[in-house]
Amino acid sequence: MVIIFDCYFTTFNLLKIGLIVMDIDKNDLKCVLCGNELTFKYKSMEEWKISGYICGVCYDKKLSEFYISPERKDVVKR
Repeated sequence: MVIIFDCYFTTFNLLKIGLIVMDIDKNDLKCVLCGNELTFKYKSMEEWKISGYICGVCYDKKLSEFYISPERKDVVKR
């Protein structure tokens, strides 16, 4: 007798399994910088040395800090 299990994993299923194992509700995910609830998760760049997910606002701030040089931040568009 042979029993074959048809099993497949999707990204959503793996995330769901991971959240269950960690005992975290999907709606409880918060930004590690500001603490706001995440509607979309952004992964931080390795250079930022941030562990965890961040929100869109914090991601935008970090990108501008990282890519725009300090002397260009005060330049006004005409």
